[in-house]
Amino acid sequence: MKKVFTILLILFSSGILQAQSGFTVKWEQNFGGSLFEEFTSAVATADGGFLCVGRTESYGTGEYGKPDIWLVKTDSEGHYVWDKTYGVADSLDRAYKIMESGDGNYLIAGERVQDIVYGNGWNAIVLKIDPQGNEIWYKFYGGEETDMFRNMSPTNDGGFIACGVTRSFGAQFIDAWLVKIDADGNQEWQNHFGGEGYEVFKSVFETSDGGFIACGFSNSDFGNGSYDYYVVKTNVLGEQEWMQTYGDEHSNRAYCMAPASDDTYIIGGAWMEGSFDGARFDLNVLEINQEDGGIVWQQTYPDTTNNEPFAVCPSTDNGWIFAGKSGFAKAVYQTDARITKIDQNHDIVADTAFGYEASETLEDIIPIDYNNYLVMGSTMSIGAGSGDAWLLKIKDWEAPPVGIVKTNANDILISPNPSSGIINLSGFQTHASIENIGSLEIYDITGNVIYKMDKIPSRMDLSNYPKGIYFITIKYENNLFVEKLILQ
Repeated sequence: MKKVFTILLILFSSGILQAQSGFTVKWEQNFGGSLFEEFTSAVATADGGFLCVGRTESYGTGEYGKPDIWLVKTDSEGHYVWDKTYGVADSLDRAYKIMESGDGNYLIAGERVQDIVYGNGWNAIVLKIDPQGNEIWYKFYGGEETDMFRNMSPTNDGGFIACGVTRSFGAQFIDAWLVKIDADGNQEWQNHFGGEGYEVFKSVFETSDGGFIACGFSNSDFGNGSYDYYVVKTNVLGEQEWMQTYGDEHSNRAYCMAPASDDTYIIGGAWMEGSFDGARFDLNVLEINQEDGGIVWQQTYPDTTNNEPFAVCPSTDNGWIFAGKSGFAKAVYQTDARITKIDQNHDIVADTAFGYEASETLEDIIPIDYNNYLVMGSTMSIGAGSGDAWLLKIKDWEAPPVGIVKTNANDILISPNPSSGIINLSGFQTHASIENIGSLEIYDITGNVIYKMDKIPSRMDLSNYPKGIYFITIKYENNLFVEKLILQ
């Protein structure tokens, strides 16, 4: 079933890479059969490979052409290792997010519809699997109408928060939806948000005060245009504390969000300019505060015409990288995959399109090591079917910040690695006073800072943190050291 397309030399000769600056494809792989497949999310695994999730119409338990959730395990170069499907006959199953569960296993969020003829009966689902893809539990959430999960993120109590849309509980048409779930998959609470129109949440995070913040878009009349960015902050019980919309008289849709600091968030989306038939979508980015949704800064980038960012992650040099798609007109269905990077000054420093003769789209991006990122989505240009799942490793060639150079990895030793939680830092060779002149930060795989010190310790206890992959960043004198750490 495996089909693979590679490698960098082929990319340059075939013209896949069309870049203004900044990004290079290190390798790419495609997977699929005779119908349509896509990847929507991925996580790095302890062995250096990846678990990628999405949907398949070619394989699985259902009838031919009815999608199942698809999980593909790859090695560090994206080569196929194994795959599994999840679904039942006469159902449509899709997955949108995979993440570590904190106990060495994984969670997958998505949806299932069983009344295919009438399109009713959509249920939100969460599936827990072990590292080999074996099902631990499979649970449903929602009511008698349409309910779907689009994203989820971990919470400090060991559970997670999921977001999406609901028609079962909405007051009017379709409302945005939050569901708090414990570590065993049991629902703790749910709440819906919106007006008389359509609302959806695309991203959600736990906030520093124990509440939650979610973003998406809305076309209810409390906004400014046909669609507006829609952000809601709740308390720990999911009760709304404030709501904000952002936009103008046109269509404005927020697709992705990431923590920028302890109390601010970056939101990426697309603002429509012009009439519907000849519209273009410009990348729009804003940073808001947690207190009331006030704008810290906001910028639209008209030079990135028809840029729709579906995912965002922090860059190594404190910028932001957006992944999505790029098209040229509403009536033209061909799209290229698109990656755009902005720096700390909110300026675009890289804008890269990846495309063949048909359409490509990126759905997610995750950091994997220093200046390297994994992006995933779908391609309709290569493969045997109507679309293949697509996986690429890209490198950001942007240099480290001025005054900082990457040090020799032999200067610093982190041991043991992998570790059960207690790690020792040694070496530094000529830097005897390193503890007094350096700083240390540890990031999780989503780019969030989980540990920070203004000096460099010789020993750290990380045993209370979930198992998984982390990145240790050490800055001292004119050096920047970045190393992957595995907790197991």
